[in-house]
Amino acid sequence: MAKIKEIKRRITSVKATKKITRAMELVAAVKMKKAQDKALGTRVYAAKAWEILIEAIEKIENHSHFLLRSAATGEGIIVVMSSDRGLCGGLNGNLFRFLEKFLEKQGEKKFAFITVGKTAADYLRRTGREVIATFSRLDNLPHAVEVRPVARILFDELRGGKRNSVFVAFNRFLSSTAQMPAIKQLFPVEKSELMSARELFVSTKKDETHEAPRFLFEPSPEEVIETVVPQIIEMQLYQAVLESNASEHSARMIAMHSATKNSEELLGDLVSHYNQSRQQSITQEIAEISSAAEAMA
Repeated sequence: MAKIKEIKRRITSVKATKKITRAMELVAAVKMKKAQDKALGTRVYAAKAWEILIEAIEKIENHSHFLLRSAATGEGIIVVMSSDRGLCGGLNGNLFRFLEKFLEKQGEKKFAFITVGKTAADYLRRTGREVIATFSRLDNLPHAVEVRPVARILFDELRGGKRNSVFVAFNRFLSSTAQMPAIKQLFPVEKSELMSARELFVSTKKDETHEAPRFLFEPSPEEVIETVVPQIIEMQLYQAVLESNASEHSARMIAMHSATKNSEELLGDLVSHYNQSRQQSITQEIAEISSAAEAMA
């Protein structure tokens, strides 16, 4: 009898868990759709803004500009974007492993980190990395101004001369069932990064083969860069946030769908086990009653 009661308790517990995971799956699906639309809607704009920046830098005569300093020496900064919460499968773990491989390729170069998301902050502190600023995960549909504090810190560090390169690590949204960790270089700005930006933010063949248009800069490329670069960098960070948001909700939807499916399978096994145990108990009781009746005859 005690065994049957334990199975019933487990069945009740699994049913409750299934309701929770199913509800979380539906919530994640709704959030994913909104985040996906916003991420895809700004991809082309982000890539085009990067083209304008590349074009302006090519026309700068002053190659001592802080945006063009060599990144071969000195320290760098990596902005790592993760989720605040778990229950999204291996999304954060895949990003952190990708980041570790990237750091290995950089050799002895040192990096400081800015984190957007509690999971990244916890991971980097746990591994003994230098974290100079942390930000909680932004809203599901953030506004571009919300990344401005991150961009301001980056510019202050670059102008100070101690840091000479900036990267952003995030999860790129591919589809509702696929996400890919990516690391994009923001500084120093190099022409080779233009194709990288297209591959990250625009995935169609048309955009990959598109020739960048020629732009006219007034009053001068230097002055345009001083004014426009902060907005362009904010846009790149903002796009990375949108990609991360869409990836997070997609990964959580998939994880909760798998959890719901596993709950259904476990529930089926428990019900089958319960029926078998109950049948054995009934059979045993009948046998005991029959034996008692024969003894009294």
